[in-house]
Amino acid sequence: DEILAVGDTAFQAKCIKRMEEFKKEGVTTLFVSHSMESVKSFCDRVIYLKEGKVEFDGDVNEGIDKYIKS
Repeated sequence: DEILAVGDTAFQAKCIKRMEEFKKEGVTTLFVSHSMESVKSFCDRVIYLKEGKVEFDGDVNEGIDKYIKS
């Protein structure tokens, strides 16, 4: 999510548009973020790691809920 935190508004909009294009095209991407809103926007699956081990792998909303409660 660093790419969404740097640069001006136009650069951020360009990055978001490209991520949306990837999703629409079915391209697999690895998106690492602590921004739950970004995760909800870009992801259709969540893998949540805790102390280097997979704590959860599955539904976005369920994964976010587990992350927030941890």
